[in-house]
Amino acid sequence: MNSGSANLWKKIYLSLVCAAPFVLIAGIFDYRFHTYFWPKLDFIKLFSKSAMFDFVGIADWYFLVIAALATFGFLFWKEPSPDKKRRWIYLPIILIALGAIIARFTFEPVLPKVKSFTLEVWGQFVFPAGLFFILIFSLREKLWIERFQKMLLLAFTILGILSIFEFFTNIMPGANRDFIGRLVWPYIDPFVKMKPESANWLAYLFGPIALLSIVRIIKQKDSFFEYAALAVSLAVLLLTQSYAGILITGILALIFLSVHLSRHARKNLWLVVLLIVIAAAIPISQTKKFQILLGNYKQENSIERRLQIYKFNWEAFKKQPWKGLGPANYQSYFRQNMDEFIGTKIPEVEIPPHPHNLAVFFWSELGLAGLIAIIVIYISVIFRLLRNPHKHPASFVFAYFLGHGIADNAYGLPEIALLFWIMLALVFLVDGANENDG
Repeated sequence: MNSGSANLWKKIYLSLVCAAPFVLIAGIFDYRFHTYFWPKLDFIKLFSKSAMFDFVGIADWYFLVIAALATFGFLFWKEPSPDKKRRWIYLPIILIALGAIIARFTFEPVLPKVKSFTLEVWGQFVFPAGLFFILIFSLREKLWIERFQKMLLLAFTILGILSIFEFFTNIMPGANRDFIGRLVWPYIDPFVKMKPESANWLAYLFGPIALLSIVRIIKQKDSFFEYAALAVSLAVLLLTQSYAGILITGILALIFLSVHLSRHARKNLWLVVLLIVIAAAIPISQTKKFQILLGNYKQENSIERRLQIYKFNWEAFKKQPWKGLGPANYQSYFRQNMDEFIGTKIPEVEIPPHPHNLAVFFWSELGLAGLIAIIVIYISVIFRLLRNPHKHPASFVFAYFLGHGIADNAYGLPEIALLFWIMLALVFLVDGANENDG
């Protein structure tokens, strides 16, 4: 292959890589609305359907194509591997692989079977981690790293605008709000009359996008993309009423701005924060969710329920600390053991699909190996932020998952897992470049 043809194919390949954020969002719509718009395409699957929520869609096919192209490209382009000082990521990857292998031999599905072992491990770990490696080995030039970030912001800005539009109009398929009025669309159950699911899924997506927008505005003082993405992301966060998402985004943004702004600007920053808190306090205090927290509605509030879940998690960990609960087993295991572990029955509609903690989720899916893997990621990112926050702006963005992961599971769905690993890739690509420049 001559150099001209090689360069052309390389540009085509890298353009396909930069399209990953749009494919991620297309995957959300493919899964959530496939029974509404294109039910007859269900026969196009990689695996025979063996569990309730098994699904292989456009994002999975995209990855298989891009992985094949990447393998071909690496053979011919001989791109350099990541610097040795960032090869720590191989340890958690190896641990995740080890946990999956052990789980394959120890896996005992708890009925009802929510998702098959193969598709759960594929969607939560193989596909996302594979895309991570494609990104860090493919996007080696500053131009393409920049293009990828802009595509990321543009894709989620479009998704956010659609979600906000649906919140106020309710003209598109599926529920737009949950029972307490929070924005959920497009997170609707694709199998049960398109009813609403958790608003937190949107918060896991738009918290990191808001932070990435802030980082780019401050570091580069860039274009319309960043300001539009920030405005839309913050609007989505507010409409989801995800207090943890809003709090983590706010804390990380404040820390980042405090580090990177001048002393005079920091004084003005605190004044702006005070005004925002005062302005937001009144509408938030009137929401049904806030009234539930105050006990003005006769139902368990989210804090009380969360404490029950954490008690269950501890009892489950004591019972089988080494192997965890198995991929996609958590919800059924909770249903089966809640009487024994927490001494009460939670209403069926409130049985949690995940353990509401990122580290516990990795343990639940992959056992002790998974738990150690996520702890290594936590320690590595936090260490970089503490050592030199000026050179690690992307680590502030990725820290959203770690911060929100303390009180909830900022992972759990294939697209959330993909964004987790995409933002971790930016830690290598953006922060790594800053380290080399220094």
